[in-house]
Amino acid sequence: MEWQPIETAPKDETWVLLYGEHGGADYSPHMDVAQYAHGGWITYHLDEHAEPKSPTCTPTHWQPLPERPGINIEKEPTEPERSDR
Repeated sequence: MEWQPIETAPKDETWVLLYGEHGGADYSPHMDVAQYAHGGWITYHLDEHAEPKSPTCTPTHWQPLPERPGINIEKEPTEPERSDR
């Protein structure tokens, strides 16, 4: 998926990946996982309070989050196979 203009982002509390830039002398690109809720973009930074916060950048683009990784747990053989049978 390619980056989309922020104006096209879903506003139904869907979690998305946001892209924006910090302005000023310390220009740097930045990304946040966020959702649009209660009239604005919010994200949850992992800190001791885990409270909703504004994204750390002014978002200019967005894209959907990728699928979650699948979990493939294979059972260990209970007995090693013998080649002398």
